[in-house]
Amino acid sequence: MKQRKQSRCLAWLKRWAKRYWYPLVVVGIELMQFIRLLRADTTVMQWTMWVAVLVPALLSIRFRHMGLLIACGVYAVLVASPAPVSFSSDFIWFAVGYLCATSPAFLGASVGVLVGVFSAWGMMLAGEPLFVVFYTSAFDVIPIAIGFSIASYRRLYEVERENRRLQLAAQSQFFSTKVHDSVSHVLVQISILSSPHAGKTEVAGDEQLRQIHELSAKGLREIRDLVQELQLQSRQLSESPTNPKMPVDSSWNYTLASNSGGDLEDALQDFAGVLQRSGFKLDLQIRGRLEEISVTKVLVLRDCLREMSTNILKYADSNHPVILLLRVASGAMHLYTANQISPQDTGFPSTNRGLAGIRHRVEALGGSVTTNIDDTSWIISLTL
Repeated sequence: MKQRKQSRCLAWLKRWAKRYWYPLVVVGIELMQFIRLLRADTTVMQWTMWVAVLVPALLSIRFRHMGLLIACGVYAVLVASPAPVSFSSDFIWFAVGYLCATSPAFLGASVGVLVGVFSAWGMMLAGEPLFVVFYTSAFDVIPIAIGFSIASYRRLYEVERENRRLQLAAQSQFFSTKVHDSVSHVLVQISILSSPHAGKTEVAGDEQLRQIHELSAKGLREIRDLVQELQLQSRQLSESPTNPKMPVDSSWNYTLASNSGGDLEDALQDFAGVLQRSGFKLDLQIRGRLEEISVTKVLVLRDCLREMSTNILKYADSNHPVILLLRVASGAMHLYTANQISPQDTGFPSTNRGLAGIRHRVEALGGSVTTNIDDTSWIISLTL
């Protein structure tokens, strides 16, 4: 309970400081200048000059950049005049640094240079030695350098935050796709196996119940593995510092989060087994050596085959064969699937995530997907 109260107090202090730090700094600087003027032998003209800068300084609390620009302009005119300026330039240094840090670079630098030039001109009019003029003017570069340093840090922070946002978005995209594929693939098979059929014998019913049990256990294992993999990714991202220059590419998800077991032959056998258990006929043709396909492409192809089989189970007509052609040549892979659409409503809802997931996976590795879908047939062709 005590820690929760402390965390709430710290959060409140952070919000309060973020909101009121600027007014406190402005009032503090002007209050110190006011105390200096009280302790010195200040004339009415000098008080008037201080008030002339004080008004736009206080105005900057409400209108930041406009008030700071007016204050710098008034100060430049005053220091370039023959009348001596007794109050310090603390607020002007702060104003120049703030403008360099939060406004376009040319604006902040122009204001800083303008104030420095007018200040040097005023010292020359007052008869100061040239060495003193150059020495004093060198200090006018300090707020410009500090302001640009803060601006550079802010840009790096924004780039880092944007990269983190893109990483989280890619991870969320990957998570939603994997959950959709795993759950949808298993539930569609369970729904088909558990649907009533005329002439179903007791032995066939027991076999289907066994298959349903195996599919349910398989789905639970896939969800468990997916959660463990995502937790591992989260720990890796939280432990390693984010590199602002690191490109965000969603293709790395498949090499990290896909299961490493099995190969392309297992994926094809699983594809055929799923369709055959549900009463589909498969025309499968393979050309080329499967060993030439890289591991990353195998992982992506396995996920695509599973999603294709899910769509076939949901919408295809089991009275027509499903065609699957796989050709491998020089490390490139071409996959072609075609099936007829069932004329009857199967009752399975569409999430519009299946084809989008296939396209996302393939294009992440530089491949292409071509679809020809109408009310009678589905044709999907992909190249990796």
